[in-house]
Amino acid sequence: MAFWNWLKSLFSKASPSVEVQQAQEVIQRHELDPAYLEAKKHLGKTERDSKFNAWLSTYWTKVGLKNYKTIVGSSFAWCALFFFAMNSNVGQDVIASAGAKRIGQSGYEINWKTEGIPQSAGVWKNSSSCSSGTGNHITWADGDCSAADLLKPKATWAGMGGNQGDAVKRSIYCAKGDCSSSRDVICRVFVTKKSLIRKVTKSVNCSGSASNESTR
Repeated sequence: MAFWNWLKSLFSKASPSVEVQQAQEVIQRHELDPAYLEAKKHLGKTERDSKFNAWLSTYWTKVGLKNYKTIVGSSFAWCALFFFAMNSNVGQDVIASAGAKRIGQSGYEINWKTEGIPQSAGVWKNSSSCSSGTGNHITWADGDCSAADLLKPKATWAGMGGNQGDAVKRSIYCAKGDCSSSRDVICRVFVTKKSLIRKVTKSVNCSGSASNESTR
């Protein structure tokens, strides 16, 4: 009898610790944009993939460019098209545009200089100046970046999106135009729904070495 009581006591002590651990794991998770998660399914796809090209090209008509039939070539920058397609696939509304600067006006803006950039937020960036009509790009933040880290000299951040080196991939960008290999600047950070707004106090999987890959 004493043995069974002892055995029962072991299980009664173990169960709460497992429950507490599970609760802590839930607390540590953050809601991520469904469109970002949808985009992750296409990681590694390139514009030279004929099936991917044909599928994504069907969205040109939905952004008002019915004569466009491909995503290959310098005239067919497709970062905004991919961003629109992923949001459309999960039933979220963003501005229907093939322009990164235009679609970058979607959703609820986050002041990244005070709140940081939460993973899965949309980020519109430019290769030199936010007032420029060229060099614009739209992507999703691929990690949590605190404001304190982003304001440091030569700070970088990770973006995951389409038309990054002609592919869907993770890339590293300069935050404020002061990096030795890049003059990228963040123009606007936003989320598609209010529940995704949160302040980032600690950077996780945020940065790396910036490069000058093509985004058209």
